[in-house]
Amino acid sequence: MSEIRTVMETRLMRAGATLLLALFLFFCGCRAKEPPLSPAAASFKKAVQEEIARLAPPLLEPVAKRSPAQINVTLQKIFSDPKNEGPLWPYKIVVTDKNGVSLGKYPVEKGFSMDFSNYSVVQKCLKDCKTSYGRLFSAKGAKFYIICSPILKGEEIKGILALSLDGAEVDKKWGLSEQEFLALEFDR
Repeated sequence: MSEIRTVMETRLMRAGATLLLALFLFFCGCRAKEPPLSPAAASFKKAVQEEIARLAPPLLEPVAKRSPAQINVTLQKIFSDPKNEGPLWPYKIVVTDKNGVSLGKYPVEKGFSMDFSNYSVVQKCLKDCKTSYGRLFSAKGAKFYIICSPILKGEEIKGILALSLDGAEVDKKWGLSEQEFLALEFDR
């Protein structure tokens, strides 16, 4: 009787191990794979990443000092030469502090001050410490794509570099649909 019990226990253990192995392989193999980006989406994503990489470093010091005057001078210096406009142009830039309160804007608007801390795209950028993006609409119904990238000193967030692009212009110039824009991951 004990031999039968030992044989059955062995079979049950093997069946259990086989089931666990099958479940493990199933879940490892069934991860959702990201679909490849369309050429338009890949090109747009690369342009955004290059623009952020170009703009964020010279803004770090003035943002860390919370100096609107230095931020605006830095932005004017970057864009003083039309060759520096880059492939994303035209767009607007807003630079905020680490709380989402504006410190500077380009094109420069004297006296511009706005608290963006309640915008979900800004909150996500501050919370996750990575690039976030979204779609907004103006009071007149125009669609804008917003891309917020943290300005970091080491691991510490000092502020946000926000690019605001006209949605219709992006659709026309890049051939990028709203759905494609909203599916992009700029930090990968």
